[in-house]
Amino acid sequence: MKKRSLKKVSGKYKGKRGERDLFLYLSKFGWKGRRIPASIVDGFATKNNRIVFFEVKTTKNNNVKIPREQVKRLYDWLEYFSYYPIREAVGAVRFTKARKWVFIKMNEIRDYVINSEMKSTWSPLSDEEISLFT
Repeated sequence: MKKRSLKKVSGKYKGKRGERDLFLYLSKFGWKGRRIPASIVDGFATKNNRIVFFEVKTTKNNNVKIPREQVKRLYDWLEYFSYYPIREAVGAVRFTKARKWVFIKMNEIRDYVINSEMKSTWSPLSDEEISLFT
């Protein structure tokens, strides 16, 4: 029987927890979402005329890379949902030391390096919702 390393198991747990935490966070803004266990994308969420596919990372480091191949998978899935006028691919990174989420809208298929000092380029609020608070 093959033994699993504790490090790998804890990494899987950390990933699942990050995904669950993301969708709980999004639900506070009216999003309906699901993580997709054992899938090629981490999850998706919808709100009104928007659908977003997420690549979720949780790290204690100051930066994380989302490889081009993972971004391409998000775009491949978005193709199936052409009836949504707004379709987005987003990297959602929880930086545990900084205690914050950074959301990066991935507008093209390429590698992305996201660090804890970056400002989010995607928001769970629409432009209309943001204008109500400003």
